[in-house]
Amino acid sequence: MYKVIQTVGRCVIIRDNRLLLVEMDDGAGRWWCLPGEHQRFGETIEECVRRECQEKLDCEVVVGRCIMVRKFIGPRKRDPVGNVKDKHLIELFFLGELKSEPKNESK
Repeated sequence: MYKVIQTVGRCVIIRDNRLLLVEMDDGAGRWWCLPGEHQRFGETIEECVRRECQEKLDCEVVVGRCIMVRKFIGPRKRDPVGNVKDKHLIELFFLGELKSEPKNESK
């Protein structure tokens, strides 16, 4: 099987000294992460972050500057959380600001 490196856009939203996180569960584990996911073909990474915040939080965000880039190679993790054994990601983290209030806090 051909393996692919995926690009992920994530949003760092801080308000009132609190960080907005999303609870994830892929059947192999449960964890908390910043809102965001995989970039789709043809969209910019900023569009990806906006779309994912809309999907995950049901709110709109203003995407600011990129503040961090992280590479993630699942097969090299000793104690992985979740089903990541075949994941190779380049994650870009952007500052974000809420344009509307999150409506879906349980996803």
